[in-house]
Amino acid sequence: MRERFTYEYAFFSNLQTWRHDLRIQAIEPARPRRRYPWCGGGARSAPGEECGGAFAFLALRAEHSRWQTTVRMAELVHLLVEAARTSPGRTVRSVLGEDAIAELPQLLYWSRIDAFDRRAVNTALAALSRKEDT
Repeated sequence: MRERFTYEYAFFSNLQTWRHDLRIQAIEPARPRRRYPWCGGGARSAPGEECGGAFAFLALRAEHSRWQTTVRMAELVHLLVEAARTSPGRTVRSVLGEDAIAELPQLLYWSRIDAFDRRAVNTALAALSRKEDT
């Protein structure tokens, strides 16, 4: 089959549109006890809803490259290892400080940006499907 189509998702205006390339690899008979729609695979994480559109996301991605993210995480781990060696008993918060603690969720997000979690996508699709059933 190998058909494809494009789906455009507009955030707040036609100026901020995400274009998704969807490929249909096969149409198979429905499987019993499988909830549909269902995702068989994909690539990369989805950008956050409030990222400011495609161009803003690409700028953020350039700012948070895998290398920069890895280096920053290594710096924080180094601080923790040194503190454990020289000042045992200190908390992570006291070693890193509030700014670095607040930075951790963003570092984790950017470190996983190229990952695709098919199970999470299918869980979200199932939740949407249940909403439509009610």
